[in-house]
Amino acid sequence: MLTLKSRRNGFTLIELLVVIAIIAILISLLLPAVQQAREAARRTQCKNNMKQLGLAIHNYHDVYSMLPGNIVMTADDQRNASWVTMILPYIDQAAAYNQIIWEGTDWTMQSGANLNWDIMQQTRVSSFNCPSSDLPTTRQQTTNGQTQALPDAPEDIRYQVMDYSGVSGGYWKPETTTVPSGGVWTGYGWDHQVGAIINMNGDTQPIRIAMFLDGTTNTIAIGEHSSYTIRDSDGADVDARPSNWAGGFWGAGPANHAWLGWSLNITVPRYQINYNGPGYGHDIPYGGHTGFRSNHTGGVQVTLADGSVRFLSENIDFDTLLALSIRNDRTVISEF
Repeated sequence: MLTLKSRRNGFTLIELLVVIAIIAILISLLLPAVQQAREAARRTQCKNNMKQLGLAIHNYHDVYSMLPGNIVMTADDQRNASWVTMILPYIDQAAAYNQIIWEGTDWTMQSGANLNWDIMQQTRVSSFNCPSSDLPTTRQQTTNGQTQALPDAPEDIRYQVMDYSGVSGGYWKPETTTVPSGGVWTGYGWDHQVGAIINMNGDTQPIRIAMFLDGTTNTIAIGEHSSYTIRDSDGADVDARPSNWAGGFWGAGPANHAWLGWSLNITVPRYQINYNGPGYGHDIPYGGHTGFRSNHTGGVQVTLADGSVRFLSENIDFDTLLALSIRNDRTVISEF
């Protein structure tokens, strides 16, 4: 009689190690693809955000026959609203917009005449932030004694910080001056009233679509600021976004408008895209010189004045970037 011996099935230690190694290799191959797919989705969402902003400024133009802009304050305690507050009804935020007190408003809370600070603290707009950004979505701002004297007023508030800024112009360069390596123009000559989103006062002509002599397809209206700026002096990361609900700009213009030592919600490109290094004011949140930057590989997204969204390479010719920031310099731009 034959006796059958039982056979033990299973993996040897070597076979198990081989299987684990194969799985590890597959994961290492798949992980970058998964990360790229996720970033592609985030970049698409960022593009949709900027598309909504472009549509909002056009809807504003349809109603008021002008593009939104920053309203320059007329006194030290009268810092008026920015273009961001003006487009609220066109980004599904009509409820917040209708609560704003426009007359006698001071968005720095130097006055207790209104409760606009409460609207700032409560309102959150998803399309204001790029999903690829590693920056915080809010900032803390301390209220002053006059505001704190109001019933139930807080000592500080948190308001949303937007990752996108209006472009109010560009720099001109003398014919004998060249841009140093790194794309940094450190001379004078910036013009903050020749872009799409400008600062307005009683002496400023509102911007209309017909005023884009270069064409709306060749003018940047809104640019991206969705990653940290690195200071050259100490290597520290700086959140240099110029975002705030208030309006205003560097300098006053006419004598009947008060001086404001910062620029809010707008910028004039002075540096190459994703630039890190020495340069005047590029690491100052409200200095008016914040460069375009993002965590998207190789560049940033911008909303053109026609409402479309384009991806600009960080290697774009610097003169082309400046020309795209100005609506009426008649520079011929072939490709970008």
